[in-house]
Amino acid sequence: MRALFLLSGENIPLASMEIRQLLAPENFFTTGNLALGKIPRGRAGLWRRLAFTKSAYELLFFCSRENILRAVRDYCWNDICHGSFCVRAACASGGSPESGERELAKEIWQKVKNPNVDLQNPSLLIQFFFLGKRVYCGRLLWKNEERFSERNPSARPAPHPTSLQPKLARALVNLSGCISGTLTDPFCGSGGILIEAGLMGIPVHGSDLYQEMAQRAIKNLAHYRIKDFTVKQLDANTLRPPLGYIACDVPYGQNASLWALQDGKPCKAIRGTGKNNIPALQGFYRSFLRNLKKHLAHQAAVIFPHYAQGEALVTEAGFAVVGMCTQFIHSTLTREIVVFRQQKNGASGLRTKKAGSLRHTAGYSSPRTKGNRS
Repeated sequence: MRALFLLSGENIPLASMEIRQLLAPENFFTTGNLALGKIPRGRAGLWRRLAFTKSAYELLFFCSRENILRAVRDYCWNDICHGSFCVRAACASGGSPESGERELAKEIWQKVKNPNVDLQNPSLLIQFFFLGKRVYCGRLLWKNEERFSERNPSARPAPHPTSLQPKLARALVNLSGCISGTLTDPFCGSGGILIEAGLMGIPVHGSDLYQEMAQRAIKNLAHYRIKDFTVKQLDANTLRPPLGYIACDVPYGQNASLWALQDGKPCKAIRGTGKNNIPALQGFYRSFLRNLKKHLAHQAAVIFPHYAQGEALVTEAGFAVVGMCTQFIHSTLTREIVVFRQQKNGASGLRTKKAGSLRHTAGYSSPRTKGNRS
């Protein structure tokens, strides 16, 4: 199915990468805050998990602005209009479209047998996006109504200030590519990533160096009635299989020393870390990645602080980087989100970008125009 996505404007590269890793679209590309691609049949419906996407549509056709009315008249609306419908039109980049909703709805009304318009609760919502010189038309499949703010770290029974916001935590789960199988967070803290994965029905394993943090995670997971999980105290450098999928936010060492387990008790491994001791911090990450290299079965999504150059460390460890984007936090911290997997035999560690896109023609494209039904 050809799909159209309206992306959240707060971080379009992250929204795009999330779709790529979760839905594995073919001929995928972004234009402005829209993304288009062909979704494999086995991934249909998974868009309901997306965090940084506002809504998803089946792409009906796209055309030039000057051909919009012709495209609307030529489309076989009776193929999809089997009940009430509603038409919405918007400029994806803001402003007002040249052709208004009334004009477009009138054209569709005249083409539909027994038309029934319902502006409040239609069975079919037809959306037109005007962007640049093109217009994209789709029917609504899903609208993101996830209430992430209700799961902010401060609202949990065992909060901790270092926990990721739930929206980013969910995106990280999706970036790991985990659809079936188990997700592991070896730096689980109070359980933010585990909560988002668990709410999507994914079995989770979590571990943290501190028993106190592990107990916080257990309490928070129980609060959200997540049952399929295990959480224990463990040094991340001693992870053992099975490790199907990994999603984690590594400690940055900005305001505290990094610790490790020695004789079963936490002890300072690196003092005065963060930007003041980057080589020591990178050494800690290298140790984690070397161990992960031995046991990772599928894919990992890991957040590093920008000053650690996480993408380079991941490549150095022998992984294949399949995606990377950043998230600015403040003047001294930008998060570097790296997605990687085991290399195939003979492959290099350099990240590659899959080429290809839906063909943009000078006229318009429609799978259900007159004489061309499917």
